Amino acid sequence: RVIKRTPTHVLVDVGFKTEGLILNEDFSDPAALDKLNPGDEVETMLEKTDLKDGYLVLSKRRADAVRAVEDLDRAYERGLSVTGTVVERTRGGLNVDVGILAFLPESHVDIRPVRDPSGLIGQTLKFRVVKFDRKTENAVLSRKLVLQDEREKKKKRVFGSLVKGEKVAGRVKSLTNFGAFVDLGGIEGLLHVSDISWGKSTHPSEHLTVGQEVEVVVLDFNERDEKISLGLKQLTPDPWANIAEK
Repeated sequence: RVIKRTPTHVLVDVGFKTEGLILNEDFSDPAALDKLNPGDEVETMLEKTDLKDGYLVLSKRRADAVRAVEDLDRAYERGLSVTGTVVERTRGGLNVDVGILAFLPESHVDIRPVRDPSGLIGQTLKFRVVKFDRKTENAVLSRKLVLQDEREKKKKRVFGSLVKGEKVAGRVKSLTNFGAFVDLGGIEGLLHVSDISWGKSTHPSEHLTVGQEVEVVVLDFNERDEKISLGLKQLTPDPWANIAEK
């Protein structure tokens, strides 16, 4: 239990007659160190039994490594996710700090191929453990499997709420010559150029912009093929419907 912090170390009560000392640089996460207050609990290990300046020398880094090995072993056996921070580029992939260094192959960085995985350096993300050897502490991670699981959940949620002819809210994700792709909450639907306006079919950019929030009508959908057809012009009356009267 934290007693006090100093510019160089953290003083803790470990239940012995002698208090423990953890050096500040032993905290791999500076943000966690900054948040420490007297009374907070930290997990640590006894580094030396001989005293330094009258204190027991403790290691936060070693405790984190032991905890990481246990967490990785459990996650590998049960198919659970672990959280880690991407720290550097290495041959064939990236190194991720999950308490110990683990390897993230380029093929498992994302669902789609990534041109430059270096953009992930510094980010804290979730990963699945696809290989782990407790003896060598060799771990291989996958971000792609986590993203696939998340996408599958979004797919079920989106398709479970779709009803033909009903309005849905979305955001324009991208524009092409043949229409606009609209994000409906992690799953995209196609707003064909012919369904944007009752007038002459023109480029979607004349009516929409990327990032624009839109309300559209569900024209059709097929969950197995992951296809959703959307309409914008259907929100207004067909000007040709009463052309005979006009």
